[in-house]
Amino acid sequence: MTMAHNILVTIDLPLELQEKIHSAAGQNRVVYQLCRTAEDYGAFADQDFEILLSRYALPDRRVLPDLKWIQTFGAGVDHLTSHPLTRSGILFTTASGIHASCVSELVFAFILHFQRSLSKIQLYKSLRKWPAPAELFDFFEHPELDGQSLIVVGLGAIGRRVARLGKAFGMRVQAIKRSPESTPALRFGKNEYEVDEVHDLNALQEIVPQADYLVLCLPLTPDTRGLISREILDGMKSSAILINVGRGALVDEKALVESLRGGGLAGAALDVFALEPLSPDHPFYELENLIVSPHVGGATRRYDSLVVDVFVENLGRYLNGQPLLNQVDWTAGY
Repeated sequence: MTMAHNILVTIDLPLELQEKIHSAAGQNRVVYQLCRTAEDYGAFADQDFEILLSRYALPDRRVLPDLKWIQTFGAGVDHLTSHPLTRSGILFTTASGIHASCVSELVFAFILHFQRSLSKIQLYKSLRKWPAPAELFDFFEHPELDGQSLIVVGLGAIGRRVARLGKAFGMRVQAIKRSPESTPALRFGKNEYEVDEVHDLNALQEIVPQADYLVLCLPLTPDTRGLISREILDGMKSSAILINVGRGALVDEKALVESLRGGGLAGAALDVFALEPLSPDHPFYELENLIVSPHVGGATRRYDSLVVDVFVENLGRYLNGQPLLNQVDWTAGY
């Protein structure tokens, strides 16, 4: 007789998404109950839930002692590394990959903002003024993206999508990947990532002077914290643009402020910050050549549906004893 699996979903989902989960669960029990805090799980103390789909806080292991697998609602897990459950042998999986389209669109919104002087266009509109010929040349006659250098740091789902869009614009795309030797595209001679070159993290300082646009799509780990240091920023072209859609602590923010103020970089766009939300007196707000985006890169009206798709796929795999997608390696940090 097949053993039943009890599944706890601690988020509000519309009926059609609940039905998707029920269909995948088959005869297994699914319970829906919003849990925003660890204390909220007290209603399920000592119940034999084996599977958890969670958006907010995680439970105490003593409350749900039978947990074997937790599907998280986000892609990053740096905020979970200190939680006791991560050292309990429970399998964690993430929603990594669902953000590729929306985050890469934001990256190219940033790139095109700088490339086509969109802030200047809006300024002239607000002034009800048509630019003089000299102003047209100074502000709007830039080189095209075609032929410019795009360096993508992090070659996960988002980084690959950014690289693909860069190639569509005719850019020369280089990527930084933690372990380029493990990339199937390189091993089998098939460039499925649509990049011109792949390097490891140690090559960043060497190739960063080539970047017209440097895009960070990395998770935050001990190896990547502070990766974009003062030394890296000093090595970039004064015409270069830095874009961060990974994690705020990848960048030495104080050094970035100084570089943007002093002309070391032409501009930057940040969707993530070391501390969020930014305090009202943060120096980032004073910089005209910096776009401050309030961590909205992953925002999409399809978010819940996309996460449920990942969960349903993994649930089918779990019930059939197959490897799950997006398993977290706590040693690597993602």
